[in-house]
Amino acid sequence: MLLARARAGHLLLGATQVPLTELHEAIDDALRVLPGRERVEFQWLADLDQRFTGDGLLLALAVRNLVENALVHAAAGPVTVRVEPATGGGLCVTVQDVGPGIPAAVVEEFQRSGSQMPAKHNGRPGLGLSIARPWSRRIRVG
Repeated sequence: MLLARARAGHLLLGATQVPLTELHEAIDDALRVLPGRERVEFQWLADLDQRFTGDGLLLALAVRNLVENALVHAAAGPVTVRVEPATGGGLCVTVQDVGPGIPAAVVEEFQRSGSQMPAKHNGRPGLGLSIARPWSRRIRVG
């Protein structure tokens, strides 16, 4: 449903001015139940009094999806979530890990198919690639 809303240009219908304190709490709540949570390091470089335009819940869920993926595929290495002001305004959220990355064949297939969902990879449907750019784990909002 989120993918359909995004394609239709209606993903931010519920967008509001979200204080970073609320985003911080939403991300923390979303990650609290993940196995391996102790491997996650947060770097909050943005002023927690700052606000951004967006949907805090959807952003927290997107970060959770990226972190969960990193925890599963990055062996026992650390996962860093960095929140900082974006150049030109807004907010940049980066999830970084030391995992193997996405196999080149999967990236090529996704790029060839445009907005189509790629075929299953390792028994998984590849929904994450349809939601996030395969060459980036950065989210820019507002």
